[in-house]
Amino acid sequence: MVIKTARRLVPLGVDVLKAEFPVQMAEEPDEALWREACAELTAVCRVPWVLLSGGSV
Repeated sequence: MVIKTARRLVPLGVDVLKAEFPVQMAEEPDEALWREACAELTAVCRVPWVLLSGGSV
């Protein structure tokens, strides 16, 4: 959902995208998939993106 949303928002002219982590880490423990998802988000964005914490500590 995060990557799909980025595809829709970035063309609207955002300077920076604030995004949640693109993978549900508790449900998907494979860190290789985490890296792939982040790389895909970077490719889709074409602008810098920052990771929201989601209020977790």
